[in-house]
Amino acid sequence: MIPIDIFGACTIRDTFEISKLLKSKYHVNIFIQNNSPLTLGFTPLKKLGITISNIDFKNSSNCWYKWFDLNANEKVYQHLKDNHSEYLILNLTETYYNYYRIKNDLDEVRICEQQGIKINNITEFFGNYEKISPLSLDDDEIERLISRFASIIKSIYLNKIILIKNLPSQFYIKNKTKFLYDFNNPNHNEICNFLLNIYNKFIKCFEKLIIIDLPTNSPGYYEHRWGLGSQHYINKVYEYLGDSIDYSIEQLTHRINPYKINYVLYNKSLEFNNIINSELANHKLYKSPFIDFCLKYSYIRVLLITPDFDLPIFKIEEKHCIDSIYQPQWVKTGYSQILISNKGELRFSIITQQTCNLIIYLQSLDSRSKNNKHYEIFIYVTDFEINNSNITKNKLISHNKPYKKEIMLHKEFKYNFYIKFEPNNY
Repeated sequence: MIPIDIFGACTIRDTFEISKLLKSKYHVNIFIQNNSPLTLGFTPLKKLGITISNIDFKNSSNCWYKWFDLNANEKVYQHLKDNHSEYLILNLTETYYNYYRIKNDLDEVRICEQQGIKINNITEFFGNYEKISPLSLDDDEIERLISRFASIIKSIYLNKIILIKNLPSQFYIKNKTKFLYDFNNPNHNEICNFLLNIYNKFIKCFEKLIIIDLPTNSPGYYEHRWGLGSQHYINKVYEYLGDSIDYSIEQLTHRINPYKINYVLYNKSLEFNNIINSELANHKLYKSPFIDFCLKYSYIRVLLITPDFDLPIFKIEEKHCIDSIYQPQWVKTGYSQILISNKGELRFSIITQQTCNLIIYLQSLDSRSKNNKHYEIFIYVTDFEINNSNITKNKLISHNKPYKKEIMLHKEFKYNFYIKFEPNNY
């Protein structure tokens, strides 16, 4: 089997798992994820006296620590030089991911945000740090960092580099429906423009570069093998990418002119764009029931109770998409607050004053009576996160059957809550 190396987001790695063509002919030698080129070439974390081992990543598989260590301790380029195969396949979508910046008077460390950091609370080791959005970076700095990255990988792989030029999906589809569902990312257009700028800066660093374009209307896929995400596409995308990657490597092996390869790939992308358009021709944009009838009834209620206290021990801040907040009179013991929303999502933060246990209930606002009949209103909670860590997904709740979660709150700490939900039935 032919060894290849991958640098970039999961889109490429998924292609080598889902495409039967690639899986039968190629072996992934190196896979480096969660390492944005905008975070490479800075000070190693160890130089600041901060040492983080794989033991500290106990809540995740070892790959998350490997990618973290490569990034945090500036090992990426040396790892590629020492272990590379003949071909590198990459994309650059991780350049829009937030990163952590740790600085002193002389040194700056940059670490790409990733799941392993979040679920293992690795930021506790960083001391003073900033969370930076790359979208705020100066364009000259972006060009300098991308040019340096391009120069180094070009020296390692020469002209055998294949760029997958993809953008995050705005919409996704589900099996057995004919709807396009919006990811509802308010920064979608800004992110896409940012990535197009990144790709343009990268491409102009090369005289010869193989480019595989993914149509911008390629949808995400609710039933994707590794879950819903804006870079988890429908299976046809991986079949198209698999065919294009295999064609590119075959032609590079026979020393075909890269300009000719790109001409063929361009035509393939046009054909695939027609396939995608045909695939989506009968799909309609999903209009949330919140806008219509269910707007009256599909309120989610978030009940927060600290059983051991009868005085306020937390305050709620940064409230978004919330209709009302009040303290119920019927709670006999424990400090409590109720938040209500029918916006489809809500965000809020809790600032603690004491260490305590917090009991959280998610439920529909109430049951309803119609024509002397009792109706139990169900709400589908698609995401519930605390400090970016997922608590539960795809949970069906009602007033009489709430979702309950108990967590320990630490003193003088900030907890960020995010809940996404939609009406289900009654």
